[in-house]
Amino acid sequence: MIRIYPDSDDTLRYLNTLYEGNSPYELDFWQPPTHVGAIVDVTVAPFDAPIFVRDLESKKLNYVVAVNDLEKQISGRRSVTGKKISMWIDAGIHAREWIAPATAMYIVHENRMWRKNRRPATCKRHHFHTVCCAGVDLNRNFDWFWSCKSVIV
Repeated sequence: MIRIYPDSDDTLRYLNTLYEGNSPYELDFWQPPTHVGAIVDVTVAPFDAPIFVRDLESKKLNYVVAVNDLEKQISGRRSVTGKKISMWIDAGIHAREWIAPATAMYIVHENRMWRKNRRPATCKRHHFHTVCCAGVDLNRNFDWFWSCKSVIV
């Protein structure tokens, strides 16, 4: 895993072209390029790593090899600890339940944390990582007697 520190708009543009799939390398972005100063974490296929690192150096990008061999680091760990939480959604069992499969797919894929303000995500750097906020709860974020006993929303 390589951690890249974009410090200019040119660097950010280059990383965005790689992120959008215009890359000669086999890359997997764990932390995509969002703005200047935000850390970008990317894994590189072992056969592409030396060439990719040379490319970063030729473009004078600030980077650090955070994990040299990700497979080796992961393989030594236990994959599951404790009980796994699971859920069973049964739909489409009978022929007349025509809407049940679509409803089940909606339940599985719906983002329940979505709020109605539709504000774009804002990201801030916090110590060594970036924290993004996708919106606010409109019922709780104002100083005008919200969440009082007499308020019914």
